Amino acid sequence: MQCNHSLAQCVHYVPIFKNLSDYLLTNIKQYLTSLHLAKNEFVYQEGDLANKLYIVNSGQIHIFRLSEDGHEQLVRILKPGDFIGEWDIFDNEDTFHQDFARVIKPTDLCVLEQQHFNTFLLNNPSVAINIIREMAHRLNQADQMLLTLSSQEVMDRLVYYLLSIKDQSLIIHLPMSRKDLASYLGTSPETLSRRFKVLVQNKIIQVHKPTIIEIINLQQLQNYLNH
Repeated sequence: MQCNHSLAQCVHYVPIFKNLSDYLLTNIKQYLTSLHLAKNEFVYQEGDLANKLYIVNSGQIHIFRLSEDGHEQLVRILKPGDFIGEWDIFDNEDTFHQDFARVIKPTDLCVLEQQHFNTFLLNNPSVAINIIREMAHRLNQADQMLLTLSSQEVMDRLVYYLLSIKDQSLIIHLPMSRKDLASYLGTSPETLSRRFKVLVQNKIIQVHKPTIIEIINLQQLQNYLNH
């Protein structure tokens, strides 16, 4: 469904457009179209042609893949300011999505077609540099997560995840439900719950709410990855 949410918000939200002049921001806005999707609608599905950059203005989207036995494996959660599709629009040949993007909360998107974005990048190399930096950052995160997920021990995966999203206050606000976190870490909700319980019993973390975790012994938590 087309909508009329502010296209200006999209370009101001996204890090790749950071520090652009007002003139360039106005220039990129002319290529954007807006899209509103309701809960459980798909932005795209596996096999769809991948030729657009999607920018989340509001809402939440889950990126997931299906395992051979049909189970959903959560790959990423998109929130306002996040974007996806940058890999595909750099490819000169037709590419197709290898995952699914499903709306979890009603979502407003800004959409940029491949041909328009490529034209803009040719004239604005600073944006291309920002995209390359973001892609490099994501590749590094993906490599770290792949290394962690290769571990047979669920505790290692959980600890790495908690350490990767903590801030200096040591209060962690999980960006997803426990069920989604279990999917993201490649385990079951029951197994994940047992691992959380071990950390609580050992006085390493304190659970204030299901999605609010406080690290009370950082050194001991880090030791799990060094055993």
